[in-house]
Amino acid sequence: MIDLGILPALVTMLKEKSDSELTLRLLSGIDDILTMTQGGEDEENTMLTEFDSMGGQDLLEDLLKSMDRKVVQSANDIIEKYYAVEDTDEFYKGALKLEAAGKDVMRPTPNPSPNKP
Repeated sequence: MIDLGILPALVTMLKEKSDSELTLRLLSGIDDILTMTQGGEDEENTMLTEFDSMGGQDLLEDLLKSMDRKVVQSANDIIEKYYAVEDTDEFYKGALKLEAAGKDVMRPTPNPSPNKP
């Protein structure tokens, strides 16, 4: 299936802003492909390179802003697994804190001005 160009199809579908269930299935498929094509530490993952060239990392980062906790978790897991990024975990934790406090993750409360009493 990898040789048949399934990765571009999954990325295209992911760009369509589907419902959460479909998004989770697409992320799972992308993760499976990247896992199957991952070589040793010194080998380049050509599917990861292809995924990046299609804007895949940006898509994952956009999904970190999702209102669906499972989508955020899945996107965060892929980023942590395939990219050397440390700040996504902090964003994810921050999003969970906002959600737990009943705040909208997409529209965080603005910081108050330090000059106002």
